[in-house]
Amino acid sequence: MIGDTLNAHRYLRQNCGITVEEPVVHHYYDHRTGQHRQQTLPQEEMIRRYISYIPARHFKIVRYYGFLSNRKRRVLLPKVYKALEMTARKKPEKPGFAVLMKGFLRTDPYKCILCGDRLFFTSAQAGKQAMKLLSERLDNLEKKRGLLS
Repeated sequence: MIGDTLNAHRYLRQNCGITVEEPVVHHYYDHRTGQHRQQTLPQEEMIRRYISYIPARHFKIVRYYGFLSNRKRRVLLPKVYKALEMTARKKPEKPGFAVLMKGFLRTDPYKCILCGDRLFFTSAQAGKQAMKLLSERLDNLEKKRGLLS
């Protein structure tokens, strides 16, 4: 496999005008220092480093097997935690609609935009837009005020 990649590199060098003398500039983030850095390497060294991460043919990735496999995880993972004397982490609860809306839009979906009281769900009307419903509500309030005065 490494030979094939190096042969492909030789082919590109001969037929596409890529020369070995041109260095490759590699940009990366250094987690130790917390800074973006750049590294200049010869082309063949850069290819050798990338090839080292390619698994061998028919190599099985470990994360899909053993106690972490999807079929066995629910049964075996608590046993692994128990053997290692660890406490299993609980899955965090998924936030509901109201919590997401409060966090994203900074408005309470259960608070009336007209009077500020708490809303209770009684029914749904399909096909009406919010602006039309709001204008109908304001018209009804004006009619009630007109009757009361």
